[in-house]
Amino acid sequence: MLLATAAALLFSVAVAQGDWSAPLSKPAIHPNLDFVEDGLQRYLPEISFTLNKWTDNRIPQECKSRVSNANDFDIYEIHYDDCAEPWLLCHNRNAPVKPETVASQFSKVPIGMRQWVRLLIDVPAGYTSAYNAGGTILINNANARMISVLVHETAHSTNMGGFPGDNFQGLWDGYAQDVGVPDNYAKSNMIENLAQVTVVSVFDENVPGGIAGVDPDWWKMQNQIRAMQRYGRMGGSTTTLHVPGQDKECVHHVPVGAITTK
Repeated sequence: MLLATAAALLFSVAVAQGDWSAPLSKPAIHPNLDFVEDGLQRYLPEISFTLNKWTDNRIPQECKSRVSNANDFDIYEIHYDDCAEPWLLCHNRNAPVKPETVASQFSKVPIGMRQWVRLLIDVPAGYTSAYNAGGTILINNANARMISVLVHETAHSTNMGGFPGDNFQGLWDGYAQDVGVPDNYAKSNMIENLAQVTVVSVFDENVPGGIAGVDPDWWKMQNQIRAMQRYGRMGGSTTTLHVPGQDKECVHHVPVGAITTK
């Protein structure tokens, strides 16, 4: 699965040790993180949900501003059992999967992280990718095996609002101590590395045997993993943002913003 994240993310505090947008010099430990998908699919539970399709001509302004033709979209409320407030999905009718598939895959993202996502948009495309812009996740060519992508993109949303304002000094420190970064995409810059390390952290905290059970080279990024896991215990969850079910209900919900007409 190709991961193409829009990294136009603004951090509200000063840069810690380095330039967040600069390519990282340490080597990639793996070409990609495809090997974690099976474990995430198996051990992150699907949260029960219902879909409510809007039958009028309304659409979130955030969605309308990011798509080429708003009339191609149906708008759904996704009501999950672990949050009183629904998420909105702008679903292109020509997309390759039904809205139920997007809702099911997104439900597996732990609520402590998922609660920081503003809006979902899925569109048809020639390949599968996704990006996060201001907390909105846009998915190209969605499919039923995209948990690692959704965790990555949700990490961008979480990291914009779900953590204390030390600008992830611990991650920078971990990077300085470690041998490398998770994969080639993580080498893009520290923003993408942070999200890829979060994917590994979620795997480690939810899959029996953890990352050590599937990756003999995990130790090469161990300090970054542990740093993100420490942040996961500081971000508003009673235990950790990275494990589902530990917050019975969401404690935060991002407003979707203005609603307009198509």
